Amino acid sequence: MSLSNQAQSHPHTIGELCVGADWACAHGDLSALQYIAQQLAAYASEPLHCALMELVDTCAGDPDRAVVLWYGLKDRVYQDDRSASAAPRDA
Repeated sequence: MSLSNQAQSHPHTIGELCVGADWACAHGDLSALQYIAQQLAAYASEPLHCALMELVDTCAGDPDRAVVLWYGLKDRVYQDDRSASAAPRDA
């Protein structure tokens, strides 16, 4: 299941989570980035799920690398969300 389909039952939209992750990076709040990455990973399918879990792990030990990973993953998260929104829904 795609991020978009599952996120509708989540209190935050994918866009809100991504903005929050950007804010966390800008303010050096790696615990917030880690939490947001966990939230996104819970709704992501493979291989995006594994990439987000790598980010979760990286936040704990390598803040500079975590920020770089996030900015690489953000486009993938948005792409997945757009692809899911454009896909026909099952009736």
